[in-house]
Amino acid sequence: PPPPPPPKIKRTLTAHVVTRWYRAPELILLEESYSEAVDLWAVGCVFAELMNMMKTNLPFPEDRTALFPGGSCFPLSPDKNDYRHGVSSSSSRSKIQDQLSLIFNVIGTPSKEDLQGLQKTDAQSYVKGFGHKQRQDLRAKFPGSSEAALDLLARFLIFNPQKRITAEDALEHPFFDGARDKKLEVDAEGPCVLPFDDDAALTEEELRTALLREVGRFHPEVLQAIPSAAGQPPSAAAVSAPQQQHGGLLAPPTSMHPHYHHHAHPHHHHPPPQ
Repeated sequence: PPPPPPPKIKRTLTAHVVTRWYRAPELILLEESYSEAVDLWAVGCVFAELMNMMKTNLPFPEDRTALFPGGSCFPLSPDKNDYRHGVSSSSSRSKIQDQLSLIFNVIGTPSKEDLQGLQKTDAQSYVKGFGHKQRQDLRAKFPGSSEAALDLLARFLIFNPQKRITAEDALEHPFFDGARDKKLEVDAEGPCVLPFDDDAALTEEELRTALLREVGRFHPEVLQAIPSAAGQPPSAAAVSAPQQQHGGLLAPPTSMHPHYHHHAHPHHHHPPPQ
């Protein structure tokens, strides 16, 4: 008899994606399927930060922050100091820091229709625990922004991903009137496939040469001691030479260029938590 067909493998999307402060509600609620709409939500969060760089919105730089700077995102990245997490907790501190709570403080809690659109009943119950919150007037939050900017931001920050603005519609929005040149835009004819495995057959020496060529784009002096780096793989002697001169082929840029310095600064902004 013929062998049984192989079992069908169900592909599942990774749940823990996007930095917390830019994570769309459907990701927070662990929806099993999501789309590029999560990226449009993140664009809206970044757009709000850019609007806050206007002096007419926030005159003092020290007051500028992310739109939703949550301290926890249950259950993906819960507050380790509070095991009750968010709305189910009586802790006001946990409620204030919960990512979804901060989102609802701005966009309001979802309608009954949008709530029923959630795939999981436990997610619906979780959202109901927040009670009813009205949508915030964005004009009060961004008094110096144009009506077009506020309308675009509101379309980015919609709870239901099916109703959220698409990238194509965002580009057609009046906010971009006068700033867009369609003649310069090129649409891809199909999916963009990145050749992640194109280096699988390279030897270690060839990989080292490829790395050197990339470094040489920014620090040409590295390649002066290795003429073959622009062409064929170097010999073992040529590979060892820059190791002695620059502290190793995989050494950080600080050891490759005498004028390159990188110092940690206590006032530098660090990326938001994952």
